Amino acid sequence: SIILILFPFLFSLSISFAQNSKIDYLNNFKIDSLNNLLKTAKEDTNKVNILNSLGKELTGTVSYDSAMNYASEAVRLAEKIQYKRGIANAYNQIGIVYYNQGNYPEALKNCIEAIKIFEETSDQETITESYINLGRIYMRQSNYDEAMRIYFLALKIVEPSDSQKIIANIYNDIGNV
Repeated sequence: SIILILFPFLFSLSISFAQNSKIDYLNNFKIDSLNNLLKTAKEDTNKVNILNSLGKELTGTVSYDSAMNYASEAVRLAEKIQYKRGIANAYNQIGIVYYNQGNYPEALKNCIEAIKIFEETSDQETITESYINLGRIYMRQSNYDEAMRIYFLALKIVEPSDSQKIIANIYNDIGNV
């Protein structure tokens, strides 16, 4: 009878483990694939995008030092070839790494730098995503008034595009504040 009681728990535990293993496998596959692309990439926007993607994937695996290295390399190359979107994406990624490490002043600095550059590109979706990141940093610093101001600014930017996923994300964050 104890087996009947423990069976659902053990079954759900094995399902959870299998799902996590699958996610780890997919992340490792993406990282390996991006590393293979990086080996042959020329010094152009494509290489910057690969570096930024590697930084993003490695942040998801909590490999912060590696993520930071790729993002820093992306900044260097993007500045060299004057690729503003690549620079902004890299600063945004650096900000996310600092945020995940709990270094909110550095996260704030890099996120604000990304927003300045994204605003020059006029890409509303990336600007909005950066504002969401900025709001989260303020929220973690218990600066709730500023977080709310940033979230409502992000809403104002994204509402004309009717991007339901981003709008829902912002409302979720507002609810968290």
